[in-house]
Amino acid sequence: MRRMEADLGTHLEWVAVDHWDTANPHTHVVLRGVDDVGRDLVIDREYLSHGMRRRACELASEWLGPRTEMELRQALQRDVKQERWTNLDRQLSDLRARRLAGVATATDRRRRNAPAGTADGSPSVLGPDGFGHAR
Repeated sequence: MRRMEADLGTHLEWVAVDHWDTANPHTHVVLRGVDDVGRDLVIDREYLSHGMRRRACELASEWLGPRTEMELRQALQRDVKQERWTNLDRQLSDLRARRLAGVATATDRRRRNAPAGTADGSPSVLGPDGFGHAR
């Protein structure tokens, strides 16, 4: 929370509760909606959506070390099976938005340099959703 205070430039009043009610233990944080001079606390939507998570990931990596390849694969498999918006969905949405905006990705660059349609040279077609689909 000290890092959030530094990011937001204000002292924060908060409480947190750890939950073990799912397969993934997690913490809920409640902030008082007032900054250190008594004005309404206004936090940018981007920071709420992504910045807080990035800060938590940084701290977890400092305390526990980087996630192993196996942990990353397991997290991806859990995301695939979820019936809610997950980090995988965010990544795919961001990729689609970049492609629609004309920003080339590493896969796009490999595809341009491959002999046929895909990065590995096998045939593919770009679908209306902006993603390549194997033929």
